[in-house]
Amino acid sequence: SQPAKLSPPRSPIGLAAERRAGQGCKTFTPKLLHGIRDLSKISIKICAACTHGTPVMPLLDRWPTALFIGDSLTEFGFSPDGCWLARVAHGLRRRCDLRVRGFSGYTTRWWRASLPRLLPASCPCGQAGDTAACVVFLGANDSSRGAAKPTLHVPLTEFKDNLGWILRELMLRLSLTPDKLLLISIPPVDEAAYKLDCEASGFPFDKFLADCEPYNRAIRDVAHETGVELVDIFKPIKEHENWQQLFADGIHFNAKGSELVFNCVWPAIERRVSHLPVMLPDFEEAAAAGFDEALASWSQRVGLSTN
Repeated sequence: SQPAKLSPPRSPIGLAAERRAGQGCKTFTPKLLHGIRDLSKISIKICAACTHGTPVMPLLDRWPTALFIGDSLTEFGFSPDGCWLARVAHGLRRRCDLRVRGFSGYTTRWWRASLPRLLPASCPCGQAGDTAACVVFLGANDSSRGAAKPTLHVPLTEFKDNLGWILRELMLRLSLTPDKLLLISIPPVDEAAYKLDCEASGFPFDKFLADCEPYNRAIRDVAHETGVELVDIFKPIKEHENWQQLFADGIHFNAKGSELVFNCVWPAIERRVSHLPVMLPDFEEAAAAGFDEALASWSQRVGLSTN
């Protein structure tokens, strides 16, 4: 008789995934979509935790995330000049995914209107519980002078109320404690360089150095009231020799400015992610011991159950 055919060895992670298969997702169609003709293309997979109350946490298919909320100073964080977020991404490699939500020109007023659409209510199969750090970097547009850009300017009282609301809403929607959040102050404005840029582009000149401190004071107040840590970049920039040379156009960072911002922000971010394991075994360990053995050893080190 022919010998029994043996199945190839399965990794601990694969075995654990198989054991969870019975708890997996089911497909359903919300009542809101019943009038749409081809429902097969828009059916939604929902985690069993949503219907049975038992969290089903995948091992590797959903990594912890670091969420960055802001305006153009965040949106341009991966540009050749404004590369401070690219440096953050490098620091988080193999530990944490970045979710960048930076929108040029946005104020806290517009963010308050947008946040419910960008971050749905907390759900075990969504973002809740996955966020290792959340960074809020807003205020540079709120402080624009009302006469120049009345649709952008947000008065101090409203700005402070909006910023506090945004932080509390993030805590609620993402199930975050204050220690997971981080506020960044707004940077100074090089008025001379920004005025030249406005004249060249045809935009009204609307930002002044004197307006930065009142808004930064409001940010400090909100940080104190909510228990959220504040990283001050205004003072280190202003104390830098020839600080105007840290900007590309008077308001957005160049490569040198981005390096300074990264050096200010990274220690606070690192404290929030330092407990996260490096994902998957190192290639030298895998090459020396064999991948399956290295994977099993790594799973044990980071506390992934194989039972």
